[in-house]
Parts: sequence; C-alpha cells; structure tokens
Amino acid sequence: MKRGEQVKTGYSNQLVTIRGTKEGLIVHLDDRCAYSELMEELQAKMAENNNGHGQSKEVHVRVHVGKRYVDDGQREEIRSIIEQSGTIMVSEIASEVITMAEALKIKEDNQIQSYTRLVRSGQVLSVKGDALILGDVNPGGRLKQPEMCT
Repeated sequence: MKRGEQVKTGYSNQLVTIRGTKEGLIVHLDDRCAYSELMEELQAKMAENNNGHGQSKEVHVRVHVGKRYVDDGQREEIRSIIEQSGTIMVSEIASEVITMAEALKIKEDNQIQSYTRLVRSGQVLSVKGDALILGDVNPGGRLKQPEMCT
C-alpha cells in the first residue's frame, strides 16, 4: 500500500440516504462529514435517481440534516439540487439545531417573571409569558399579556 492511498472496505458509508415512509420520501443528510462532500454526493445521487425515470407526478420530500446547522443559503442550495429534476419538491428541511436568537426567544417565552408589588385599581401590569405575583391585585387592577387583546 502506498502512502496517502485510501483503504477500500466492503462497507460504504453513504452520506445521503433516501427512504420511503408512510408519510412520503425522506432524504437524510449525514451531519458528520464536510458540507462540500455532502453536496457532491447529493448531486450524484439526484442525477442517478433522475436518469431514465420519466415521472410526471410531483413528489414531495422532507430533508433531515441532523445536527448540522444550515443557513438560508445552504438551505436554498440543498433545495435547488433536489428540485433540479422538476418532479421532486422539497416540503421541509429539518434540523435538530436552532440559532441563538430562536433559543433566546423560547427561553423568554417560557420564563416565569416574578413581581413583588401591589397592583392598584386602574393600574395595568403588562407581562409577557407566565407571571408570579407576590402581592395583591386590587379590584380594578389588571394583568395584561401583549399578545392577547383584553
């Protein structure tokens, strides 16, 4: 064996897997490889599956990218590679990773805000999410959530 030569084994690790389920087709993209390798294999796999298939029916697929963060540009690249045949449409690109902004919004929405005060008659306390009030809410005092119309 020469230096730098790769060993070929009987097991081939596929970076792109297409599976059929009750809900339709799912394209699984490996999240442990380089993005460029993944795109090369996705292009090859889609070209291989498009050759000789004269489908006239539109097929919707879901794409799972696992624990890989994909930005909008990468999502569009994945969508264009898969949809190049014209008969396959991507309905969803799902990732197990969320952005910091999304995580902070979820945290803010699920956080309990505590208030230690008296809400007097005519006062309006505006609270986003859940509230814990340690004090009195006098008759005529109101709690208001910004999303709700009261």
